[in-house]
Amino acid sequence: MKKLYFLFLLALVSCFSEEGVEIGASETFIRYFNGGNNDAAVAVAETSDQGYIILANSQLEDGRYKIKLVKTDALGNKVWTQVYPGFIAKGDPLYSRKGNGLYLIPGGGYVVAGEDIDASGKSQLYVLVLDNDGKVTAERQYASNPANLSVRGIAITESQTGSSFLILANILNSLEDNMVAAEINKSDLSITWSRAYGSGDAAYLVNKLFLDTQNKLVWGGTVTRQNGADVRLVRTIQNSLNTDFDLPIGRPNFNEFGVDITRFGFGYAVSGSTDSTSTGEREILVQRLAEDGTVIFSTAYPFTTLFQGEEVPVPGNKIGNAIASTRDGGLFIAGTVPSNAGIEFGKGETDYYLIKTDGFGNVMWQKPIGSRFADRSVAVLQSSDGNLVLCGNTTLAGLGTIMLMKMDSEGNVQ
Repeated sequence: MKKLYFLFLLALVSCFSEEGVEIGASETFIRYFNGGNNDAAVAVAETSDQGYIILANSQLEDGRYKIKLVKTDALGNKVWTQVYPGFIAKGDPLYSRKGNGLYLIPGGGYVVAGEDIDASGKSQLYVLVLDNDGKVTAERQYASNPANLSVRGIAITESQTGSSFLILANILNSLEDNMVAAEINKSDLSITWSRAYGSGDAAYLVNKLFLDTQNKLVWGGTVTRQNGADVRLVRTIQNSLNTDFDLPIGRPNFNEFGVDITRFGFGYAVSGSTDSTSTGEREILVQRLAEDGTVIFSTAYPFTTLFQGEEVPVPGNKIGNAIASTRDGGLFIAGTVPSNAGIEFGKGETDYYLIKTDGFGNVMWQKPIGSRFADRSVAVLQSSDGNLVLCGNTTLAGLGTIMLMKMDSEGNVQ
């Protein structure tokens, strides 16, 4: 562990720049990206050249946001960075723009689902299409109807035929429907059809949208009601008035939150948090779900640490922020856990926490990784060479900074 923290600090000193770094000798790495504003990563994906594309949002001094993409090579060295809209002049009158969902177009390029935010805080659905170099090829803002609704693009994918995009959005201020699924023509980004779903309950939606084996749309998240919160799984026929199902998945008398979702076989796996353990605090939650939403297993991971010769619980809420399936039939979970100087746990305000399990939630290995600042996991994946990739956010020199880490299959950085 001391070696891992040494490498973490070494990377902190050598990589705090968007000007790129020298190519390392190892296939594993830790890289940081920041361009002078508070940057926060949202998603990461591996590109066809075995590099990575990171979707982030960059907060300006006046509080507004711009969408940011960072493209790296296979060793995490920066190839290019683009912001949308581009910086014209300090104090330019453009509204805020945020990206929430990223999709790699199979033929090349990227598409982002997001939102334009006006001065009053109202959001309008926004879609941005880019080529491989991050140049804008198409974009569109969609006025809400009725006009007082605030709509946030959350996730985007491609139709089975490849002729259109399918998008998931959140309605933020509706007393009734709170989710929208829609199809968008690739040719002009016009909406072919859209359907609203949900209820007046609060909805958190994960930035993933899937097509299942029957070409139906599936997404996940959390539904929050007066009596608590449950993991949510939704499936619907495209352009259908009603969903096949909109399932609350949880145990009575407990709160369970779905933060990320991934495909697992013909079903899905969810990471999040639950207060169902005896600790009285939220612990990392992992669930496997069948294609119809049936729970295959649901496991909470209470955290303890060795202190003065005894196993003691780690206080504070822990969250499973990201989850990915692995080639060996397992799951890779990245969480965020609080540090606690009193029991000598962790390095800073919060740390990344990595868990590798088999297909039934049994832990194969687990480890904390962190700096002395607030570290938060955002997204994970298994790369094409079988290694593990973690994307997160931290603070360097007082600024929100993007972190990209590539580890071997045991979570080590060489």
